Amino acid sequence: MALFVGTSGWSYKEWQPAVYPPGLATAEFLRHYATIFTACEINATHYRVPTPDAVARWADAVPDGFRFAVKAHRRLTDRPSLAWTDADIAFFHRFLEALAPLGNKLGPVLIQPADEQVRDDDALGTILGALPTNQQIVFELRHPSWHDSEVTTRITAAGAAICVTETDGHAPSDLPSSGPLYVRLRAT
Repeated sequence: MALFVGTSGWSYKEWQPAVYPPGLATAEFLRHYATIFTACEINATHYRVPTPDAVARWADAVPDGFRFAVKAHRRLTDRPSLAWTDADIAFFHRFLEALAPLGNKLGPVLIQPADEQVRDDDALGTILGALPTNQQIVFELRHPSWHDSEVTTRITAAGAAICVTETDGHAPSDLPSSGPLYVRLRAT
């Protein structure tokens, strides 16, 4: 079993000098970060689709074996309903194509609906039907209405995974027994 450990981002000047040596140029942060961690969640993709040049720079800055977890674009998640239209599905596939320069350094794509998005089985079915078979997708479903074994079964049956999120400072106790595992430790 492979284990990848990282943080949500790498571009934090306030991490000097604890993580980054004093005087290290911000352009070198990711390269240095990859000497400490084996993964990183990219939050910037939630706000904009990255350019091929930016994605290629990320890939070039890290060694083989490193993985990027990428947050899906907010067009798909930050809305009143999780229901995706045909245009949203096409956008999702263009979004994934933009990540292609990462190659095998691309880990899971995190679909993280807004906190207030309540369970919608039809919308989930549409999304699951649109998922590519060659890309790991992870869902972080925050609204309590989603926290049901039936939802988990549908998602895992489609080849995707559920993100386990810890927000209160305690180790998660309910971890899936099989399949890929994505854990986000968010307590401060």
